[in-house]
Amino acid sequence: MTIRQTFARLELVSSMHIDGLEELEKSLKNVMHFVELRQKRSVVERVLNPKGDSVRDLQDSLKNALAVFQMQWSISIQRRLEEYTEARQANMEAVIAEIDAQADPVLQQTHPQSGPKATNSPRPLPPRPTALFGRMDELNELVDSCVAPTSESGPSRIAVLGSGGIGKSALVLAVLHDERVIASFGDQRFFVPCDSADSVSGLISLMASHIGLFGDRLRGRLVSALARSKALIVLDNFESTWEDSRGRSDAEDFLSVLAALPTLTLLVTMRGSERPQGLAWTTPLFKPLLPLDSAASQQLFLSILDTSPASSQLQELLDSLDGIPLAINLAAQMAQTVPLPELVALWRQERTALSNPATSIGFSRLDMSIKLSLNSPRVRESPDAQKLLSLLSVLAGGLPEVFQHPDFPQYGRTASVLKRAALAYVSDGRIRVLAPIRAYMLRHHPPPFHLIRPLERLCTTTAELCAGLGKHDTRHLLVQITPEIANVESLCAYIAQYAPDTEWLINVICRSDEFLVYAGLRTSSLLATARTIAATPRQQLQVLVRRVVRSPMLAEQEQLCNEIIDLARASGEKDYEAEGYLRLSIACHVAPRRLELAKQAVALYSQIPSDHVQHNYSWSLERMATAHLLLDQYAEAQSAVREAVRIAKASGLMRAESRASVTDADIYIRQGRLLKAAQVADRCLEMARFLDDTTYISLATSCRASAAAAMGDVDDAIRMHQTSIELCRRRGESDRTYIIETNLVHLLLIRGDFAEARKVLDDAQVRSQSSLHKLLGYSAASSVALHEGNLDDATALGLASVRLARERGAQRVEAAGYTNLGDIALAWPDPRVDDAMTAYIVALTMLGRIGNFLYLMPCIPRLGRVLHLSGDLDTARGVYEWGLDWSRRCGMKNDQARCLVGLAQLNDAVQSPQSHDTWKAALHVSRLASEKLLINECETRLRALTH
Repeated sequence: MTIRQTFARLELVSSMHIDGLEELEKSLKNVMHFVELRQKRSVVERVLNPKGDSVRDLQDSLKNALAVFQMQWSISIQRRLEEYTEARQANMEAVIAEIDAQADPVLQQTHPQSGPKATNSPRPLPPRPTALFGRMDELNELVDSCVAPTSESGPSRIAVLGSGGIGKSALVLAVLHDERVIASFGDQRFFVPCDSADSVSGLISLMASHIGLFGDRLRGRLVSALARSKALIVLDNFESTWEDSRGRSDAEDFLSVLAALPTLTLLVTMRGSERPQGLAWTTPLFKPLLPLDSAASQQLFLSILDTSPASSQLQELLDSLDGIPLAINLAAQMAQTVPLPELVALWRQERTALSNPATSIGFSRLDMSIKLSLNSPRVRESPDAQKLLSLLSVLAGGLPEVFQHPDFPQYGRTASVLKRAALAYVSDGRIRVLAPIRAYMLRHHPPPFHLIRPLERLCTTTAELCAGLGKHDTRHLLVQITPEIANVESLCAYIAQYAPDTEWLINVICRSDEFLVYAGLRTSSLLATARTIAATPRQQLQVLVRRVVRSPMLAEQEQLCNEIIDLARASGEKDYEAEGYLRLSIACHVAPRRLELAKQAVALYSQIPSDHVQHNYSWSLERMATAHLLLDQYAEAQSAVREAVRIAKASGLMRAESRASVTDADIYIRQGRLLKAAQVADRCLEMARFLDDTTYISLATSCRASAAAAMGDVDDAIRMHQTSIELCRRRGESDRTYIIETNLVHLLLIRGDFAEARKVLDDAQVRSQSSLHKLLGYSAASSVALHEGNLDDATALGLASVRLARERGAQRVEAAGYTNLGDIALAWPDPRVDDAMTAYIVALTMLGRIGNFLYLMPCIPRLGRVLHLSGDLDTARGVYEWGLDWSRRCGMKNDQARCLVGLAQLNDAVQSPQSHDTWKAALHVSRLASEKLLINECETRLRALTH
């Protein structure tokens, strides 16, 4: 693409000005020929040892071209500039206000006392236990540890241990409702029942929903939220997550992450006497709970059933219950319908059975209480009560209070029976079963499969909702999915064990896994199950794709993608072959190879008429566009991305449309069409927020920041980049974080925050891994060294960035490297003008050839400066005025400021009476652009002129 074509695409150029551009283009072609003749020499020789005569000839050529152009430049654009500036400024203010108001609340760190606010309100605590007998010493010990920890290691981390039904949950609930705890933690008290969380992913989902977080990347957002302010969280029945040996290390690792937070007080209740390893529990260790003594047992029983405390029959019954609160509660509930003498007789019979070793293996006093409750008249009179209890015991997340099931025509009445018998309870509008009762029922009364089969529809519906995460209002979907995902996992595991319907099961597992990955829950026990039962090639391909998505290692991703391609090709599954190429292009960081892979995916998808591939078809086109963009092939990139947007819009795929539109905005930025880029990026932000997808919020915000930076709104750009960095960090996206951080470094240098720029750069380079990181790091480090005055290091790093950019075919970055080398050449005590001239002309020629207006414009005032230093004042003035007009037309305030400073310096050189006014105008624009160095220069010069 020629420079004439580049400028013409701005849609602001009249035919009067096009002719002048022709002369400038001819001159630059001569420059290009000059550069080609010099490319056989080394980088150092070409930059630092130019041929002076050739450079002078090129100066004359540029001078003549600019003179022609200036003669034809006669139309005033001030009114258009003012209208443009006002519209852009209003748009910028609206975007910033929207980011501040609607960005994920986890990022709002300016009010740490507010705690982990969220999109939805935190769930209210369960009510305070109505009675807590015999536990006052334990209660006071826990409250004291939470409110005033004695450990030097920070907040308390306490495991409350004991047998099932011993009263652990009641005790920690009493702690949460204690006045001293309320005064210390306020509303930052959370109770998370872990019964339904048999994996770390399930636990994270539960915790997030209880503190009011929904959306993607839940793990990082959850930890960030809990780290913000003082909070107390209870993980009740944590053994549900921890006891499976296959996931124990993951559970302990996550618990260690929570325990490391300096703001979080952690209480964990667990059946048994073993504490999780990997974290330092508060010492002295809290002792496991013991059974209630006789007096406390009697108080608890009589608080439920009013009878004579001196009854010998009551004492005999309480002695049989071994002081276990849940057993006492169940017995008291039974005594409301069964006379006490009869109840005691039943217990005598059970005691006799328990004394028989053949029938009592693994049978506890609590088991006896549950068994008697099931045999009580209240439960026996409801023929479906035991069946419903069996079904509820499989469902980790419980069932809604209103629910239809063909085997339970009187579902609501049956559920009421279980609640009155204390065998079930209601929490968050769902009927649930306590962990000890669930364990008993699954051990002794597992539900027959005909009760499970009707719930397959629940799994299917939830899986369909998961598939809609990229198409509809994501927040609404997440509210529906989150309560059911634990049930889906439980049901799928049960179905896989007893009656595997392989095709249905794998589809549900893979769809559900989409939600787990979207929410940042990186473990899935069911995916391993799906891997073992997958029978057909298509089923195996489904599971392989999910494994690619979950793999954190690029090498493993590439290996799995090649397996997908080979298996799909052998079995004729063209859609999966295409997806294999698509996933491989995502994993590839080499632009030409990425382009080749994306093209193969696009070619395959274009041959598949089915609607179900449209999302990936659009995605493949977007990947092809990004590869073209990396290769500075803007026309090809725009053609591909517009087709991607068209397909996404036609199919109602808002997520795919948002992703492709971000790339489209990036192309507009490279072309210098900044207002259009800002409009597209704003639209992307709207879509991303509607989807509640932080991935695309981050992408759009970063793109919007780039447009703001190009327009000279440096402060706004820095704020938006910092927002994007925080979003990327909490999602664990180190690659994008590094790229944005290097952009932030350059903006901080413009603003004059040199120490902060160095800090950001040093922090980023600790995580540098890929060759792309090295390239961007060299460029940023060279700029930082230049501003620090370390010119030798700046030169070495600049040359390294140029060399590496050429190896990668990154012409835009290579041109930026030459621009930086020109700046370095002029920074020496004895400015190396010829070196700088060569470097700037090389950069300008390369950028004109690839049509990158964004990087081309900053070269113009630099070229004017070096012409001034070489004594060619007339040509320098022409360059400055030309650059000033174009930077005004495009709203690029930084380049306006540099051109105005250059014109002011020229006026000083010829002692022009306009000098003071020009410096004043330069100061005004420099302040708008936050150019600290230029501001200082303008202020210093104006003071000198005034005196």
